[in-house]
Amino acid sequence: MYWSVISVVALSCGGTALAQTNSVPAADADATGTSTNVANLGNIIVIGRLNQAREQIVPSIGATVYALNQTQIKAQSQGANAPFNELILRAPGVAQDSAVNGDLHVRGEHANLQYRINDVLLPEGITGFGLELDPRFVDSMQLITGSLPAEYGFRTAGVVDIHTRTGAFEPGGVFDLYGGSYDTFRPSFDFGGRQGKWDYFVDGIYDQNSLGIENPTPSKNAIHDQTEQYKAFVYASRILSDTSRVSFMGGASYSDFQVPNTPGLPPGTSPDGSTQWSSQMSTTNFDSSNLNENQNEQNYYGIAAYQQSAGDLNYQVAAYGRMSGVHFTPDPVGDLYFNGVASDVKRDLYSGGLQADASYALGDRHTIRAGMMLLDEYLSANSTTTVFPVDSSGNPTGPAYPIPDSSVSHALFAGVYLQDEWKILPEVTINY
Repeated sequence: MYWSVISVVALSCGGTALAQTNSVPAADADATGTSTNVANLGNIIVIGRLNQAREQIVPSIGATVYALNQTQIKAQSQGANAPFNELILRAPGVAQDSAVNGDLHVRGEHANLQYRINDVLLPEGITGFGLELDPRFVDSMQLITGSLPAEYGFRTAGVVDIHTRTGAFEPGGVFDLYGGSYDTFRPSFDFGGRQGKWDYFVDGIYDQNSLGIENPTPSKNAIHDQTEQYKAFVYASRILSDTSRVSFMGGASYSDFQVPNTPGLPPGTSPDGSTQWSSQMSTTNFDSSNLNENQNEQNYYGIAAYQQSAGDLNYQVAAYGRMSGVHFTPDPVGDLYFNGVASDVKRDLYSGGLQADASYALGDRHTIRAGMMLLDEYLSANSTTTVFPVDSSGNPTGPAYPIPDSSVSHALFAGVYLQDEWKILPEVTINY
């Protein structure tokens, strides 16, 4: 059973009450008519128009779309406290992997999902136990599958398109305290507002529980399975003119996981089973429930985007960067005792790139779209593996010793597209 205590602080700006939507609001009957209120209302209208124009740049023509808005998220089980993957899992055609990280399969495809925030690609990170995205900053999201238009690039099993909340439409803040079974304690907050031509939104969450990873035993309570996770997201946007704006988005997640233990494991032996690994160790007895393996996961990303809508021409240019890291630390004695090997493994992935998308309405029947994407990735892999020397039969012949290893990999992705949306009939469109 879960308990949840929520305290809400709502702040109004300029006497204007706003619905939680990204549509363009009508003038408020309570507006005072001062220049500040007029300016605020004008800025909100510009933001709404730019949001609508952005949808014309990267549409989902011909694809199958499952949409979810903030109201629907809050109405579902656990609301905004649900893991992000569970929001997608409720869509048709989505199944969960049996792996402990809960990877998703869309229409039978293995992973290969693409994530976008405000129509900007989020580079792929290193897969771990935790989730870096949180439903709190989602205003609306779509799972786009099927026959995808060219602008969606390389990963085509499905596209998770997230539109973020903004302080222009949701001024004020919320503090939420959520908890329950498995020692779950999850305080969180979000706050948004606007100041002149700026609007902003920020949220943060701390999560701890005693079931960080899937329990490997049939008992209710896992052994050595604590987790602590921190997540944050920030969005800021400034109107430059009636037709343009610049936006900044950033996110961070920092997670620590204990790897759960299985009690009662027998001592590990060489491949033929004749010799225990412990024969070359000073430790002659080890309780497997006392193993101490841990994993640290970190993800950070930042996006800067410029958007302009000038008549029939709409375009957005964005630069993005991301750092993703995973560090597994073994039990230096226990892993040797049971497995004959203890590996300290660290992986760091650095990504950066540029994305540009544009659309131009060519008369009533044609909309031309073009764009490009450039993504540069650098992977650093470092490990120290402690092993026993062995004879030709695989039996240990001496004390364990460390073997360090390091490598780097580099990848470059680039793509361009040009397409035409041709409305040959009022109800028939060809996109090529």
